[in-house]
Amino acid sequence: MARRILLIAFVAMLSACSDAGDTASLSNRVYVQAGGSSSGNGSHELPFSTLAEAQAASSPGDQILLMPSAVILDGNIVLQPDQQLIGLAAEGGELVRVTHTAGSQSEPVVALSERNEITGLHFVDLRGPAILGQNVDFSGADVHHNRFTGAVESDAPIWACRLSSTVNISNVRVSDNLIRDGLALGGIQVIQQGTSTGAYRFERNEFYDIGNRAYHLWTQDDSSLNAEIVDSKADNIGRGDKNSDSILTHLSGSSEQTVLVKNYRYRNSGQVGNASNTGLEAFIQGAPFTGEERWCDGCRLNLRIIDSQFDGAVADGIQLTNFGSNSVFDVEIRGTTVSGAKPRQVGGGISLVVQNEVNTGNHANLLIENSEVIDSTGYGFAVRALGEGHSATIDLGGGELGSSGNNRIVGSVRGEIQATNASLVAKHNWWGGEPPRIDLQGDGSVVHADPALPVDPAGGQAP
Repeated sequence: MARRILLIAFVAMLSACSDAGDTASLSNRVYVQAGGSSSGNGSHELPFSTLAEAQAASSPGDQILLMPSAVILDGNIVLQPDQQLIGLAAEGGELVRVTHTAGSQSEPVVALSERNEITGLHFVDLRGPAILGQNVDFSGADVHHNRFTGAVESDAPIWACRLSSTVNISNVRVSDNLIRDGLALGGIQVIQQGTSTGAYRFERNEFYDIGNRAYHLWTQDDSSLNAEIVDSKADNIGRGDKNSDSILTHLSGSSEQTVLVKNYRYRNSGQVGNASNTGLEAFIQGAPFTGEERWCDGCRLNLRIIDSQFDGAVADGIQLTNFGSNSVFDVEIRGTTVSGAKPRQVGGGISLVVQNEVNTGNHANLLIENSEVIDSTGYGFAVRALGEGHSATIDLGGGELGSSGNNRIVGSVRGEIQATNASLVAKHNWWGGEPPRIDLQGDGSVVHADPALPVDPAGGQAP
């Protein structure tokens, strides 16, 4: 309810501002209203009836204002630099509805250029992406306070916001949006290609009851990406028995990513999705997956997961998978809870695959502190490093990465830790008042777990 009140107040403010009269400081305004007169001229009194008319009559820097209507506005628009596309809410706060029934799976309702703002719209019954930035400079885009619901049946994801580029992108912000209710619907996809760089901030977005991923960040070739995912929520991601990790950081080629996930709230209350449907997966692509031209050689991921919750994943809660070669994970997990995971791949509530084949030259640094792994149906933490020629520094407390420990790893069915061809340090943690159950597999596997915490960080003394 609070979210709805804030959204109504925000769009009402825009509406009041747009009706206050022109001033020299304001750009030109072009009005559109679904079901309006075919002889409209784009004024407030005689608005255009289609987005195509607004596109033809507008110039860079103009505001395109969509007026309330009982009719859904059907069509599409290619924005020019510095244009704003703003829906003016009806009484009661209902957003202006838009769709594009004549579009194909690749054709969006709104195509971006530089420094566009899109707000106050309700995208419905999508056939292709609602908002698309593709191989143009869409730097400075600000997509906020919109709603996305429903998509036609499709084997491929239909994204609320798809951002794909071969050129450098900066200062893109996607915030305060609601994406829900669609088996084919996906949230936000970023694809960075070539030698390009991208910088994105995603905050306060919410995702419910959709078939495809909430966030998909994919770097290809020699590209690099910096992304922040902050204060977002997701529930029931992966409807239709899909592999739709709610966050997927995906690297191929020789690409790099730096990603912050902070205060992310993930649930799977409906237990949807298949055996690969994790809460969050970091994936460096390689053998045995098809598409050898995209296998990583020299990829690097810097990932921080801070103050977040992953509850009820039908697979591993957080899965870190490096199938590439000569590729590096640098991962920190702090202040985060993983509860009720049902791991069916690597085997842990939190899982790490350092390498999947022999002598790949991969390396992993993993620090976990002040976190909880609770009630996993597998292990609390599992690491797998097949073969030789790898190195991993895993610090759950008291190790060389500087983890203070203070983790609670309790209630897991199979045990607290499984290590396959790997060693780790896990001191100063709470294991439920008993020595941790540790499963060592392969040669050279060692877990240093002493001393344990004498007191449960959640309260209470050891027995």
